[in-house]
Amino acid sequence: MVPYYLPFFGSGFEFWHDMISFILKWRNYFDSDVFSFYMGGKTFIYIHDPVAATVVSSGRMKHLHWNEAKYRMMKNGLGSTHFAADTWIKKGDLKNEHAIVEKHLLSAEYLDKNLLKYQQYVIDKMFPWLLGDNKSDWKKIGVKELMGKSVFFATCETVFGFRSLMTEKHYDMGMNFEKRFPKFTGLDSKLWQMSDWDGYSNRERMIKDFNSIFENLMKTIDKKVDNPGDDEDYWTDIVKEYGKIAYDNMSLDDIARFNMLFFGASFMNTVPAAVWTFYELLRNPKAYKHCYDEITSIAKARITTEEEKKENDSLFVPFTLDEIESMEVLESTFNEVLRLRSTTKMLRLRMAGETFHLNLKLPYTGKKMAFDMPKGAYVISCPTVMHRDPEIFKDPLEFKYDRFMKGPDGNPPTFYKNGIKLLRPVDAWGGGSTLCPGRRFARTEIKALVAQFMLFYETRWVDGVVPEPPVDTKRIVNAGMPNKEVYVEVRKREIAP
Repeated sequence: MVPYYLPFFGSGFEFWHDMISFILKWRNYFDSDVFSFYMGGKTFIYIHDPVAATVVSSGRMKHLHWNEAKYRMMKNGLGSTHFAADTWIKKGDLKNEHAIVEKHLLSAEYLDKNLLKYQQYVIDKMFPWLLGDNKSDWKKIGVKELMGKSVFFATCETVFGFRSLMTEKHYDMGMNFEKRFPKFTGLDSKLWQMSDWDGYSNRERMIKDFNSIFENLMKTIDKKVDNPGDDEDYWTDIVKEYGKIAYDNMSLDDIARFNMLFFGASFMNTVPAAVWTFYELLRNPKAYKHCYDEITSIAKARITTEEEKKENDSLFVPFTLDEIESMEVLESTFNEVLRLRSTTKMLRLRMAGETFHLNLKLPYTGKKMAFDMPKGAYVISCPTVMHRDPEIFKDPLEFKYDRFMKGPDGNPPTFYKNGIKLLRPVDAWGGGSTLCPGRRFARTEIKALVAQFMLFYETRWVDGVVPEPPVDTKRIVNAGMPNKEVYVEVRKREIAP
């Protein structure tokens, strides 16, 4: 047990001041892949071994679950009633929820269609709105604004059908909510939440608009609306199917909060990953050229005849799922973003629903540990620590866009810990029953967004100065959202490739 000085708070101040340093300090002190500490009246057991950490968070141990985390996200993070959060926990079926999301956002059949619609929207609507069509003048814009608004608006249109949220006001409220969500999730008291009035009032204004959306949508839940108006909210299959437990059991206000949680999950992780992917490509001219050449070669291959070339100088090229997944430079860059940027401070935890005896294998040291896990205690792991382990990754704090690219033999690189190969060296999506069901869509939408932008627009840093990486080191836990805007100048290419 980590020594502490304050009876209730335990080691909390040291942990939350610098989570990564705390973990490394006490892991080295005890020379153990497992140690425990006391914080906020609860016992926490930290698991360092990557395989063991995956096992305890996978859902395969029936006494360890994340129901309390789900409850807190709904009740505290979104401000729902106890009844709604409790209903989601007791009546909800995690496997069915994931199956619904995976059907629409993971399976190739549905994903190909969604990606086509997504690309059409960003090319036809978002880029012209944000940047205009002028081919001679450079326009200054923030990378977070460019990528963030594109992700937010395109997701509203293509995945959720929430067209009334496609405004700058709602984008700003969404980004405000992203900052407060982890903190609110940890605060049981509404009064404590209201002490951050800016964050609390922004959330409640967003909820009010979600109420309006579902007050209208619920009137047509059993009807098929073939041609909604251009500005009308409409049912998408994924929203109708995923939210059935809410529509059958909850009040209108709790339905709104349930869907805001679902919606928030779609952009709170995706926006920072998109921003960092584009930033890191632009920061490295070699990476940018390597990626641009790869994208244009795929685009040109779609135009096969001289006649098509004449007619399609500025052709919108909708990349297929197979083409997007074949973009190796973008894929490697994105994986490096997940490793070093999106998991800046990532914490994974599961709570013991009852007291039980835990037998734990630690494959990377060949050891075993056995101990009693008390009811209400937490096991935690921190993928960030593994992602920065110099034994696994050479120069772990340096961003290398080609770190995950295939070698001359055509095989992907392998990574080892204590001589044992890691099957999942980048652990950003959870695992087991809680593995993110939207991971394939998030990966491919970001790659498609960046690829389409690079095809149609030139980009340069303002005054030729490359800004330092806008890494947020202050927030306790975050998904890598940059702490400030960085600016570029863009203009439309004279002739798209």
